Parts: sequence; structure tokens; C-alpha cells
Amino acid sequence: MDFKLNKLNAWIIVLILWAGIYLPGLGTRDIDFNEGRRIMPAVGMIDTGNWRTPSLAGVEYFKKPPMINWLIAGSFVACGERSTFTARLPSALFMLAFVSTLVLMSSQLLPLKGRFMGAILFMTAYSSMENGRQIEVDCIYACVTGIATICWLNLWTASDFSRLRLWLITALIIGFGLLLKGPLIMLFFYAVVLSVAISEKRTRELLRYEHFAGIAIMCLIFFSWAFLVNAPKTQSEHMTTTWFNEIAVRFTSEKTSLFLWTRRVIGAVAGYLPWLVLIPFLWFPGWVGNLEERHARIFKACRLALLLSFLAINIMPGTKARYSFPLFCLAFTLLGWIISAQPAIPAAVEKIWRRILLAILPAAAILSILSAAVIFIGGSASGTIAPGLEKVFSSFASSDAKAGIFFAALATSLLAFSILRDRQFVRGYEKLVLVSGLAVATVMIFNASFVLPAVEKQFGKNTREIGKELGDRISGNVLYAYNTECEPFLFYVKPRVEFLVRPSQLEADVRYLLSSSKVLEELLEIQAFKARNPREIFAFKMGRADYRLIELDPGK
Repeated sequence: MDFKLNKLNAWIIVLILWAGIYLPGLGTRDIDFNEGRRIMPAVGMIDTGNWRTPSLAGVEYFKKPPMINWLIAGSFVACGERSTFTARLPSALFMLAFVSTLVLMSSQLLPLKGRFMGAILFMTAYSSMENGRQIEVDCIYACVTGIATICWLNLWTASDFSRLRLWLITALIIGFGLLLKGPLIMLFFYAVVLSVAISEKRTRELLRYEHFAGIAIMCLIFFSWAFLVNAPKTQSEHMTTTWFNEIAVRFTSEKTSLFLWTRRVIGAVAGYLPWLVLIPFLWFPGWVGNLEERHARIFKACRLALLLSFLAINIMPGTKARYSFPLFCLAFTLLGWIISAQPAIPAAVEKIWRRILLAILPAAAILSILSAAVIFIGGSASGTIAPGLEKVFSSFASSDAKAGIFFAALATSLLAFSILRDRQFVRGYEKLVLVSGLAVATVMIFNASFVLPAVEKQFGKNTREIGKELGDRISGNVLYAYNTECEPFLFYVKPRVEFLVRPSQLEADVRYLLSSSKVLEELLEIQAFKARNPREIFAFKMGRADYRLIELDPGK
């Protein structure tokens, strides 16, 4: 099998693997509590038309800038539906954005083979697959950090070096990142910038006006939202205080024990699996010695930045494993780079790695074909040769996303069988990494087709069913959630949900009210509320809370 790597086929392979790993089953699992805290404010933005200030359970939310909510709301609008799939889609798309930038951007520092392997290694790491398949700030934030770092390294080492281009492009990206999670992105970015500038004895570049102009652009983007919000002085002070408290609590957490902190640090390290075994080679002198002199200098500087950033994040008592995820982009870029510089793979390593893959790949390819076949012949349409085909094509705008699984299964199985026709193809680092990514993609497709639906049916929390039941009970009316959290089941309530936090907000047109039993007991002590003849029409338990759906008579 003749295979010559170029930018186009490298990107197409990465695209197929990304589609196979991140799209199938993206909407199968119900949203969890933390995802609900990102999604419900986005829903509120669309319902109210207020895109400036996110609202969390009826209270204006200033702990983080609203970019994550804007992205989710934008996904709902662009896709034309509000579903679990479209809510999580931004995370998956930013994973694609990073690996596309890594592979497609011209670089005189990073060889194409290294970028290609780095992209696949990154996509197939455990933490990448976990974070990239849920909607949380950390995934998008990590990818934006990675994009900014890769762009800066490539522009810094470009033969047509331009200070204006170097700082303008990265400033725009960092400014976007600041609207995701605040100033922490500066730690990851400037750890690389300072390390590389010092190693190259070019620190005076940081004193140039172009750099200061870039910083001004970053700050302008970051503070633009504060001006857009036009919050009163008390709220602006509260916003600033909240941001500083959010950072300070990481260093002064009183709830963290040594055991919990150790477990979280181990979790951050374990996120590199299955490639954790390769990470120590970043510090192997024999491997680094195969790089060109300047490249080795920059590599060592980036490696130092990686280590210092990891220590800075994980030395905090309140750290969590996901806080280290922004380092993955740099770590796997360096890993792909150093692997590509090696003249040959040790025979014993190649033999073991190759045998494992050739044992897994045939079964994985068959399972992938099985997934496509089940979708092809399934469905409820009648009178056609393939009843499921109508559903496949109609599901492009569907939360089931069967079309994504169908075409990803076909592409990955075709690629797998092409490789199996010539088993001698599976030799060398580059092809071993490619086939490893392909094996992961086929397993993920099978997982999405058969395992995830069964697990969700058996062990799920019935979140969708509760949301649908609530929607049926209120018969198309607005559901008012009183003093509740952004519980995941509220996302599945149709047509919409409004949050109330004070008794004075219980106006005459409030007909259906949802709250916990404890809060309702307090409301029943209010005479005006009792006068509206509250009647329980549905009750259920979610987590530790007992919820009650109450119907009220119209107020006067």
C-alpha cells in the first residue's frame, strides 16, 4: 500500500478519525449536572434575547465570561434544534479546530509527520476523549490555548518573521480564550513564550511595541464584555471579586485532604493514557539529540514550560484533574515532534505494537461495518430496499446523529480493510500511530452504536423521560422553576423554562410551578400563595432532592 504523507491526506485522515471518535454517540448520554450549568444559561439567552449577561437558575452569573454560553447558543441556532448533540458539538468542533491548525498551518519548526502523529496522539488520549465529548469550558479552553501556542511557535520561527503578524494573530486567539475562563490562559501561553524567548536570547522582542499592542488587543477583547454588560458599579465590583475568589480558592481550599489532592494529581497524569508510557521520552537525551540545534533548544524550552505549568496547576490544594487539560495540546505536539525525529523504531517495540494492532484491527473493522449495517437496515420507514436509509439522511439535523455514525463507520472500516490488505504497511512510528488512531475510532463507533445506548438505558437517571413527562403535564405552557438548580432534566422540558428566585415573582400568569418539597413548604406559609389553590400533579426524585410540580389557579 503506497502512502506518501502530505498536508491534504494527513488532514483527511485526521478528519476521518476525529469524526469516528468524537461524533458517534455524542448525544446518547444524558447531560450531567455541570453540563446543565453551561447549557441552561445558553437556552435562556435564546428565549429572552439577552445575550449579554448569562443567567444561572434565575441569577445573573459573573463567575466566568459568557463565551461558552454564546457557543452553545450559537450551536442551537446554527443547527436549528436544541438537543444534547448540538449542545456538545462546540467541544468536538474545537477539538477538530486544534488538530486542523496543527496539521495544516505551515511550519518550519514542526515537521508534517510530527504534527500528524501529535494530532492523532492528542485525539486518542483518554482525557481528550472524555473532555471532547461533553460540553465544558475546559475542552474548548484547552484547544484555544493549543491553537494560540502552535500559531505563536510557527510564526516565531517563520523565515518571513513578522512581529505584527506574530502578536496580532495570537492576541486575537488569546482574547477569545480570555472570554472563556479569564486570565489563566496567560499562564499556559506565556510559560511557552518566556521559555522560548529566554532560550533564544531574544527577550527584547517582548519589549517591542507590537507585543504591547497585542496585549492591548487581548485586554480590549476581554473587557469588551464588561462594557457590553454595562453593569452597575456594585455588580462590576462583584464580578471582579468573584473572579479573584475563584482563583484564590484553588490555592486556599480548606475542603481538600492530602488523599484527595493526590488522587486528583494522579488523575491528571492518568489522562495521558494510553500514551503515558511515551511521555518520559520527552526527557530522553538520545531522542532530543536527533533534533537540529535550534529546534532542540526550542523543544527544551517548551518542555520546561510544560513541566512548570503542570507543577503550577497541580501544586494548588484545590486543583482538579481537568485543570491540567490545557497542557495536553503542547504535550502531544512535543511527543509527535520528538518521535518524528527518530531515525528508526526499536525492533522489539515495533513487533509488540504491530502485533497488538493487527490482532485488534480486523475485529474493530468488522464491528464498524456491523454498526453501519444496523443503521442501514433499521428504522421504521417501509417500502424501501433499506428502511433505515431515510432516517440516516434525515438525522443530519437530529440529536440521534445516526448519519454521523453511518458515514464514519463506512470511512473507518474502508480504511481499516485497505490497511489489512497489506499488513507490511503497519511499520514505523507514523503508521503505527495512524493505525492506533483507526483502531480507537472503530471501537468508539461500536461503542456508540451498541454499548452506550444499552448502558444509558440500564443505568441512566431517566433525565430525558422526566423532562418529557414534565412537558406533557404542562401541555405547552411555560414551566416556572422556583429556587431550583439548573437540573439537567430541565433542558428536556418543552416548550421552555423560566427561573424564579423570589416569592414576589409569582405573578398571576404563573400556572405551573416546579420546586423541591422543602421550598414548597416555605411557600405554603405565604397566604397569597395558598389562596391560589396549589395542587400537586407530578412528583419525582432527582439525586437527593424531591421535586413537586404544582398547578396554581390564576392570580388576581
